[in-house]
Formats: sequence, C-alpha cells, structure tokens
Amino acid sequence: KSLTTGGYTDWRLPNINELASLVNFSQANPAEWLNTQGFTGIQSASYFSATTHSNDTSEVWYVNMDSGIINPSDKNTNNYVLAVRGGQ
Repeated sequence: KSLTTGGYTDWRLPNINELASLVNFSQANPAEWLNTQGFTGIQSASYFSATTHSNDTSEVWYVNMDSGIINPSDKNTNNYVLAVRGGQ
C-alpha cells in the first residue's frame, strides 16, 4: 500500500525502534507530551510499527502512546498509524 499526502509519495510506517524513540518515559502521558513537541493529534492509544514479530508473522510490534508499553499485536487489530517520510 502507498500513501500520497501533502504532495509526497515516500510515506511509510516507522520501524519499532523509530516509533519507540518517540516515547518520553519521564512523562506521565507520552501522547500529551508529544502534542507539545511539534506533533498534533497524537492519541493516548496504540500505534502500529512496520516491524513484523519474528515468531509470528501475523503480528506486528506496536507502541502504546499512553504508557510506552511495546508489545506485538495481530495485524487485523484496529490501531493508529503514524506515517513518516524518507529513510529505510
């Protein structure tokens, strides 16, 4: 699948390391904190990464932006996504 928005076509999902790097564990609510750091609309909810779980390819890793918890989730689960541009 591809995403075109803002005139750009190089959008992708971040890998689990990129996504997890957004979590500030010194904050009570990482999502609220991100929304004061240049992000808008980040929800206190789970966000999919592009990283497939190595033991079960029907699952991908996600980050909960409320708690910072990182866990695998079935690909058919309804979670948020945060698209990024460029890179690998």
